Amino acid sequence: MATELPIKEGETAWDSVMRELDRSLNEFSEHLIFEDFVACEKHFVLLINNRIFVSPNYENLGKRKPSDHLIMIYSILQRRQISSAVYVFDSGARGNGYDNCDNGHRLPMFLISKKFGFNMPGLLFPNPFFGNVTNWDIERSLYDEYSDRNAFKKRKARALWRGSIECFKNCAKDMGIWQRWGALVQSWKHPDLLDAKATPKHNEALSIRNVSHIDCEPSGLVVYPDMVAAYKELQKFPSAFQDSHLDHHKYVEYQFLLNLAGSKGGGYSRNLNHIWSLGSVVVLWDAHFTEWYFPALHDGETHITGDYNNVIDTLKSVRRDPVMVEKLRTNARQIFETFISGEGLSNYVAAAFKKLREKFHNVTKVLDDHLELNEHLKQLGCGSKFHLLEVSIFDSHKGAVLNQHIITSDDPDIPACAVQDDTAKEKLLETLRTGQQDIKSLSVKSWSLYLNGEKYDMIKMIKMLKHTPAAAKNGDTTHRRRYLSQELTESSGPACIVAPSSNEKKRKEKQIPDHQKMKDRLKKKEENKEINMKMNKQEEKEKIILNIMKIKGKNKIKEKFDFN
Repeated sequence: MATELPIKEGETAWDSVMRELDRSLNEFSEHLIFEDFVACEKHFVLLINNRIFVSPNYENLGKRKPSDHLIMIYSILQRRQISSAVYVFDSGARGNGYDNCDNGHRLPMFLISKKFGFNMPGLLFPNPFFGNVTNWDIERSLYDEYSDRNAFKKRKARALWRGSIECFKNCAKDMGIWQRWGALVQSWKHPDLLDAKATPKHNEALSIRNVSHIDCEPSGLVVYPDMVAAYKELQKFPSAFQDSHLDHHKYVEYQFLLNLAGSKGGGYSRNLNHIWSLGSVVVLWDAHFTEWYFPALHDGETHITGDYNNVIDTLKSVRRDPVMVEKLRTNARQIFETFISGEGLSNYVAAAFKKLREKFHNVTKVLDDHLELNEHLKQLGCGSKFHLLEVSIFDSHKGAVLNQHIITSDDPDIPACAVQDDTAKEKLLETLRTGQQDIKSLSVKSWSLYLNGEKYDMIKMIKMLKHTPAAAKNGDTTHRRRYLSQELTESSGPACIVAPSSNEKKRKEKQIPDHQKMKDRLKKKEENKEINMKMNKQEEKEKIILNIMKIKGKNKIKEKFDFN
């Protein structure tokens, strides 16, 4: 892997990750002060006595990543007491957000990925797609059940990948797409070893840059002869490269799980959050991006690495070595337990905040003194020149709505930030009311848990654990799928070709008017609803509850492990 760090003798995986965090921190001046962080209004987060405060201008809470980051932090604060801290966070996937806080002082911004490796400035931090970490553990326990039901020897001896591909006008954004297209080509050539297919994104059909007239060499996109042949095949038989979305419970049917760089620019991919715990061998497509736990990864120990030129030979070699396969599976699970489980995420976040406090002693001194903190906030004009809001979660399960609260004069921690002017208070309340609807809509659409089309309340199910029967039949628990409409969109530019979906020909033959399509869809939806109502809902709920119960008997997660 291009971003792999050298192993130090006697160092555990946790030690390696902490060493990289220390190295990144050492690049910043220890003389930074509290005002330096607060000046970065759109990115700073203040933690006081396990409470979260942000500016009303904090990133864009109408988007998923900024809101999910705060939900993740809030859920961790419910699990453990963390000393007061102030930090800056950027939700961008490429790691170049450190420039967003250039106010004369370089700030140690938390980044969810560094596209070009560890040497980029900033501190690596877990990406926000875990949401509430307690519910993340419950969710993973469901997939543990699926993994246990699918013995490794009975799984398909192929590497699986599903993801979107879309063509961009800017070649610099095509790096991730190019890697994905390379995987599709190798899957087309070697279907017995690799099952990589694209799923249309945002209702778009599969689109690939015209490899026969490539004009992106300066961006590092290399054209291989096989890619040209596959490109011609794509135009004739697009179904050979496309497939429908697969939920993660289907991933356990494969012995190898492939991760490819993100679709935009070749950064991280959220897919990697899920595949370490599924009992399969993790295959990483060689790339330069990094995430917070990558110092613990080592090719041949925790995963295997491949690229366009060698991934097939690598899969062949590993399939012939059962001892190596077992080692890879075991160590992949340890990576999950140590860094990606709810406890692992909490451990890293707590350690990162602790190191911030130790490094920036001037800031820590202010945070730990109630009077001094409020005096600094008062001098900065908190409550008049700028405002702070407290953030909490309305509900306690993943996908809960973020609530934002105006600071009042009787606030126990930061009364200096109370909004004094009635006009300003009303304006702020109106802003919150508008923004709250956006956050609520986003969260409900993104994180509802469904079983056979029915929405389930995770909290109610957890409360029912005391009255769970001893056994239940196998069930099929899935997350809500994002059903794709059958409408095609135009190509994103003359350099890109849009391959029609496999059923486009049938749609053209039928020539069904748009209003009739809508009526048919509504009718079908009603029919499905009636079918679902006839199912034994209580039995299906009990199946989920049994799966959730598995988490209650798990041992505490280890913070450290050694591959040696």
